Amino acid sequence: IFFSTDLHFEMAERRVDKDLRKPMRDDGLPDVGGPGDLPDVKLVITEGADPSVATFLWSDEGHTLGNCLRHVLMSNAQTSFCGYTIPHPLEPKMKMHLRTVQEDDVAPAACDVLKTGLAELSGVMQHTLHLFDEALVEYEKTSAMDTS
Repeated sequence: IFFSTDLHFEMAERRVDKDLRKPMRDDGLPDVGGPGDLPDVKLVITEGADPSVATFLWSDEGHTLGNCLRHVLMSNAQTSFCGYTIPHPLEPKMKMHLRTVQEDDVAPAACDVLKTGLAELSGVMQHTLHLFDEALVEYEKTSAMDTS
């Protein structure tokens, strides 16, 4: 799994950009057109009046990122609910809904919790790649000794 957290963070920071706010369709998804209509927008964020609840529409993502990120976010104590869906198998989009925990009438912003989750997932992936590289080197050493 390779993805750029910098891109995800950059898009999350642009959440106030009016170009990313899209009108909602009847099915609750942002109206972003067809699969080819978002060539350079990776993430569309739909927030309501409460910043502790947000819906994220990711283009060109699927179950690989969705399930991993959902798992990481649900293990965060600040997350009340996180779920994702692939609206249609022929559309390369993933819709994720995130709600944070409210304590003393204050809840962290969903975008901030998402950033934390992406950073944690990136750390897990870097650790996994490091372990894989170590195991590959060990395997190559063993294979070289077997052929000698």
